[in-house]
Amino acid sequence: MDWNAYQTNAAKTSGAKDDTNPNGRVIVAVLGLAGEVGELANKLKKEIGHKHPTPLAVYEDELGDVLWYLAELCTALEVKFDDLRSVISPDANDYFTGTDERLLSVAALLKRSGHLAAYLIELAMMNMLGVDTAMVALLMDVLAALYETMVAFDLTVEQVADTNLAKLAKRYPDGFSPEASLNRTA
Repeated sequence: MDWNAYQTNAAKTSGAKDDTNPNGRVIVAVLGLAGEVGELANKLKKEIGHKHPTPLAVYEDELGDVLWYLAELCTALEVKFDDLRSVISPDANDYFTGTDERLLSVAALLKRSGHLAAYLIELAMMNMLGVDTAMVALLMDVLAALYETMVAFDLTVEQVADTNLAKLAKRYPDGFSPEASLNRTA
């Protein structure tokens, strides 16, 4: 997968790129990331706890949204997505099976994205945002957890990214606009 191409294409559908608050795009991206990881966890909770059958396409869609917000966060921080991908291991989650694997990977994604969100919001509120080694390490942790979660759901990064970009192209054919986001059908 061409990570930087995904990042560039995803950025075309960002609604926060023209925010007058210099930290606004970061805050929106990190809150979106946290929200989407929470939605993913909620879908899994309903499957495990409420016995609601959940099609794989639903998880693929949610993981695509998580991937999008992580790419948006990197764009807002001026970090190249491709620079983080060294954390992806083809052997991720080889030692778990079934629901345990999915549950553990979503738990790791929740934890890591929560740490990243707290760190970035604190820096933004103090007007101290700037890329540092701790931030890059946290971004890498979230990307690794996201990849492990995709593997746990038997999805590839390419599948998730392609599905996500296709959904966004249909939803925002001319790029993001507040009007299009209010009146979206896709």
